[in-house]
Amino acid sequence: MSDENKSFDDELAGIPGSSSASGRLDTDIGGMDASSAYEYVLAFVATMKETQAARAVQEKELSLWKERVKLANSKNETALAAKAAEKVAEIDGKITKLKAEESGLSTKVLVLKDELKRLKTKFQATVDVDQLQAELDMNVGKPDTLAKSFKEQEADTELENLKKKMQGNS
Repeated sequence: MSDENKSFDDELAGIPGSSSASGRLDTDIGGMDASSAYEYVLAFVATMKETQAARAVQEKELSLWKERVKLANSKNETALAAKAAEKVAEIDGKITKLKAEESGLSTKVLVLKDELKRLKTKFQATVDVDQLQAELDMNVGKPDTLAKSFKEQEADTELENLKKKMQGNS
């Protein structure tokens, strides 16, 4: 693991959902709100991109040292070629570790993105009007439609009386 990624893992130690903080998998974002989960996934993506960039740098370095081995061999500088070959092996080991780390991060990012989609749909408001009405009726009681009907009838009667008065005064 690169020093950058180790420090990132150390930072994650205090974040809910990281395996080192609570024993949960670091891909478990179920207890987070949507915003925190998004930031958490974004941090994993950033770490993966940093790892890819570090691997690309090491691959360029590997290519350079392989050329140096060839050059030293062509000049019959066996001691220099041996040292360059050691450097090639060292860099190759770093690349292998970075590839493994990148692969693990890539898998985690895919899982986290999937979890994030599920979390977002969980937080989206879906209102079941019938269920809401049933709960309201159960808690408050059904509305008194009989009283409402009588009030409407009384209002209509009063309106008719007013109309008759107005016509009688004209």
